[in-house]
Order: sequence, then C-alpha cells, then structure tokens
Amino acid sequence: MISRPSCLENLVRVMRTLSPCVMVVIDVEANHNSPSLVNRFIDALFYYSAIFDCLETCMKQEMNRVLIEGLFHEGIRNIVVAEGSERVARSVKMEVWRAFFARFRMVEINLSNAALFQASLVAKKYGSPPCTLDRNGKCLTVGWKGTPIHSLSAWKFS
Repeated sequence: MISRPSCLENLVRVMRTLSPCVMVVIDVEANHNSPSLVNRFIDALFYYSAIFDCLETCMKQEMNRVLIEGLFHEGIRNIVVAEGSERVARSVKMEVWRAFFARFRMVEINLSNAALFQASLVAKKYGSPPCTLDRNGKCLTVGWKGTPIHSLSAWKFS
C-alpha cells in the first residue's frame, strides 16, 4: 500500500477507531521503492539471492522448491521492469514504517522474551547458522546469511 499513501492512511485511521491493544507488522525488509532502477535492481538482487539460497538450503525436494520460486517471478519482474503506477511492489525498510507510524502517534513496543526465545528455536531448527535474527530497535529482523529478509514489529496507539 506504499504506492497508495491515502489508502494506507485511511487504513490506519480505521484501525485507530477499532482501538486494538497491539498491532503486529510483518513486512519485507528491503527497499524496493527507490525511484532509481539501479538501486532497486541491486536491492532486489541481494534480497532475492538470499531468498533463493534459503529455499535451496531448507527445501531439499526440488519440485516443491521450484513451485515456490515460481511465485516470486511476478514480484521480481514488477520491481525491475515496471515504472510509475504499474510498479506495485514497493517494499520499504523499518525506518520508513517508524516515521509513518509516528505521524499517527503509534509507538513501537518490545517483543516479549518468550517470543524472541521461540523465534531463536525456530531459527535453529530451520537453518541456523545461516538464518539470522537481529534486533533493529524493538523490531526483530529475520535474515539469511546476514541479508535482512523480513521484519517483525509490534505497535500500539498512544
């Protein structure tokens, strides 16, 4: 929804009226929103290289892996080929979300120690040491061999 800021702002306003105790945000941790094709291409190259390396390492059954890899085809094409309103794949990093949520008086809250412990157990089971868990402020970033893949954060309205 980054490509349609008014829709995103309306969504946050509606959520505020619902008065949730907490909002959990899981997003791609990459900058696929750059106006520069070169920057988008380089970021997409590193991001999808890490994704495909992870799939190859974690999924030994080639048939299933090939099917999953095929799902990424449209996103890659959209990031690299499309321009203007045609480009809908516009992931941004956590810093952009922090600035956006601050406009709506949302504050980032700590993830519980139990949640962080559970995440470390899953990482160890499915790919440690290549699977990395890092903290970015109060956010948890899941990566592959040091390349950030996804961010997970929790927010509340102040």
